Amino acid sequence: MNKVIFILAVIIAVMFVSYKKWTNISILSLSAAFVLGYLLCGLKVKTMLGFLPLSTMYDIFILTLFFGYAVENGTFSLLMNNILYHFRMKPHLIMPLMYLLSFLVAFIGPGIMAVAFMAPFTYKLAKGINAPASLAYITVAMGCTWGSNFLRSSGGAVVYRLLSNDVYSNMAFSITMKGFLWTGVITTAIFVFYYLKYKGWKTKELHDIEVEPLNTIQKKNAVLILIVICFSLLPYLLNSVADIGWLKRNLELFDIPIVMTIGSLIASIMKFADDKRVLKEQVSWSVIVMIGAMDILIGIGEEVGMMAVVSDWLNHVLSALWISPLLALVGSIMNIFTSAIAVAIPTLFSLVPDLAKTYGLSPVSLYVAAFVGSTVTGCSPISTVGGMAIAGCDDEKSRDELFYKMFFLPVILIIIVVLLGFIY
Repeated sequence: MNKVIFILAVIIAVMFVSYKKWTNISILSLSAAFVLGYLLCGLKVKTMLGFLPLSTMYDIFILTLFFGYAVENGTFSLLMNNILYHFRMKPHLIMPLMYLLSFLVAFIGPGIMAVAFMAPFTYKLAKGINAPASLAYITVAMGCTWGSNFLRSSGGAVVYRLLSNDVYSNMAFSITMKGFLWTGVITTAIFVFYYLKYKGWKTKELHDIEVEPLNTIQKKNAVLILIVICFSLLPYLLNSVADIGWLKRNLELFDIPIVMTIGSLIASIMKFADDKRVLKEQVSWSVIVMIGAMDILIGIGEEVGMMAVVSDWLNHVLSALWISPLLALVGSIMNIFTSAIAVAIPTLFSLVPDLAKTYGLSPVSLYVAAFVGSTVTGCSPISTVGGMAIAGCDDEKSRDELFYKMFFLPVILIIIVVLLGFIY
């Protein structure tokens, strides 16, 4: 218990020191992780490196590499100018439109991975209408989080499968859909709040936008982007409306990172831009290193039993009134640092049957609290959604600012889900 508290204190101290910009968060968190891991836990370096979130790091790498070719050769800027031109008289509609589009793309099936597509476009559009990068971040992160929790999308589908193998399997559909709807309430409220905060309706009309034609390379690059998007989304859409055995068994072949990897290879072979410049200038190495460093530090906390302490704490709550809010609270905190699908939701769902029986509570409300709480804070800069959302920004200064600014967003969401836990 003392080790857990000490490591939590170190994590908070690392974020505070880095927020004040006294030193780089990557170097500080890595140093703290290796010192604590060796001295406090007796872990070997190889073991600590095993805590690296390789999947998330690769997702961010391939996202910025694939779109890096379009940024480097100017395709991206010209495409965004064309969109801005069509909305030049109503630019205040661009961010609401991107929020709904982010939701729909995630809703189709890719879930939170839809951030990979939506973030780069949204940042460029936001820059074109002089909207802050923070609003673009909120727009994409909230829209994709909501869409991902739908029953047929990647996040909601996993939750539904977990519940189908539970003692309350007959309630699986009801719980998943209620969680999806509550997620929509929360994410939409957050988007509207930030839209109003940044006075999105006061965006000036764009009279000086000009439409320029794409050259041969840019046209090919634009077609490649369209093909990659289609190959990433259409199989999920087809799978949701038709029962095709081969497609269902091989759906993972159309995962966004895989399709983007092939797309990057094609862009390289066709010489859309200089590979060395794209790797050096466009790939978000700083974001990749930051997320990796923080996850090693957090992984050491899990190694000393952080999750076990949380579970034991929940099982010793005295008042039934606090059970649902605490499930939402713990789930939302866990999701800031760990995977909702792989860690937070399975851990909390396993506690629900006993908690419902012991305290005489509705299992539906407990599952929904755990489900919603464990997914909405994935917008944390060190979680998958937040990491990809930051990586989609091609301006290094804005990326660094977003990393620190968005640390406060999960705090707001935690307060909301806890309050809803009391109400619901």
